[in-house]
Amino acid sequence: MTKVFSPVVKKKSESKGMDFNGARKAILSGEMVARKSWDDGIYCFLVREVLHIRNDKGIHRLILCRADLEAVDWVVIKNIKE
Repeated sequence: MTKVFSPVVKKKSESKGMDFNGARKAILSGEMVARKSWDDGIYCFLVREVLHIRNDKGIHRLILCRADLEAVDWVVIKNIKE
């Protein structure tokens, strides 16, 4: 069985996570970010100064919870495969 992943992130064992401050800086510089604990294909990005999340149901505004703000498993998404 072939697995297809989207978006592509470094292997979880190889990538070091960052805290939300690092993720915030990446978002503000135009990068897409995700948490390692999220399912594949889920990531967030900035659109017209509003944080959005893309998941299997579409694109929505993202409301962060305390767990997201305190997490240290944020990663930058390097490229997207549809």
